[in-house]
Amino acid sequence: MYQDDQILEELSNSDIGILVFDEDGKILFANRFVREIPGLERIHSIDEVLKESEFHSKRSLDRNASGFELLFSTKSGETVKFLPLSFETKKRKKLFLLLPSEKSRELRALSYEHEVIMNSPAVVFVWRRGPKWPVSFVSKNVLSVFGYRVEDFLCNNIHYADIVHPEDLPRVKREVEHNTASGVDHFSHQPYRIITKQGKELWVGDRTYIQRSESGEILSYKGVVVDMTDKVKGLQKLEFSNVLLTTHAEVVKLLSFGKNSFSIYEKICELMLKIPEIRGSLLIILGGDPEADVLIRSGDTQEFTAERVREAVIDPKSVFQSNVVFHRLIVDGKPKGIFGLVLKKDARTESIKDFVETVGLDISMFLEKGYRMNIYETIVENTG
Repeated sequence: MYQDDQILEELSNSDIGILVFDEDGKILFANRFVREIPGLERIHSIDEVLKESEFHSKRSLDRNASGFELLFSTKSGETVKFLPLSFETKKRKKLFLLLPSEKSRELRALSYEHEVIMNSPAVVFVWRRGPKWPVSFVSKNVLSVFGYRVEDFLCNNIHYADIVHPEDLPRVKREVEHNTASGVDHFSHQPYRIITKQGKELWVGDRTYIQRSESGEILSYKGVVVDMTDKVKGLQKLEFSNVLLTTHAEVVKLLSFGKNSFSIYEKICELMLKIPEIRGSLLIILGGDPEADVLIRSGDTQEFTAERVREAVIDPKSVFQSNVVFHRLIVDGKPKGIFGLVLKKDARTESIKDFVETVGLDISMFLEKGYRMNIYETIVENTG
């Protein structure tokens, strides 16, 4: 807990008793508070401290002194109760804090809070008001959660705005400005992304408290930023699954009640563009010759010429790269067409593969039922 003697020196005149002793119990340091307790003026070992007190329990100091209290008599004759706390420093010295009962409880509560924060995905920030939100305090677990050192922020090497995802930053700024102007004391951001030191994107929740002066001037923003990537991605996955299910239901409806084959396929391809991770859709059903083919391309599919799409029916892997998920339409045991979706960057490929497979089978069944007999006439009518 305590890393060097400078901290002990700063606490030497406090109303907390501080003792530092080695593994043999020899006192290495005792502050003024301890020396002013009658009987402890010239102590040399921790055993002498214990002899001057009365125990309320027989538990030993080896158990971090959490189960007993020490009683001492002050110079005025009053009996004072203390709750000792014991810690081991990095230098293998032992630190013994002698605290009045009320202060001990406060310190233990703060210690528990500190332990929870350091072992949680929650990082505490204090931001100054400024264009990029300079940081005046950040908890040490920022290193384990976001990969940045405390010094990176406190030395102004980076500001908080530097680690917010560029696509989310304008919205986060608007939320800060709106809530600051509205006069509220605290607010919660909609989840946004943080870019870690390693370049990874994390979704975070942010509960911010606004500290104002008596005149209403903004002094600082204090926030708890929590890594909620798993929760957000889980919700996104659920929402995406619902989108796919809804889209598939609409496809089934079109195939069940539609009568104009060309119009049906056109609507299906347009429907695919409602899926957030799809940038283009294409469908070809081969006719007796190229002029009789049903060929529909919607969205961003410029790189796929009619000739290439026809080639894909025979050998799709020679035409489509990893950004296209496709299903070959099999009719009477022969490849008669292909249905494919062009993906955006970082699309959930596996989920979309299952979706394309399902829709592709539906289209194949639609063809098998005999609707294909009208395709060529429809094409002629639509092309004039």
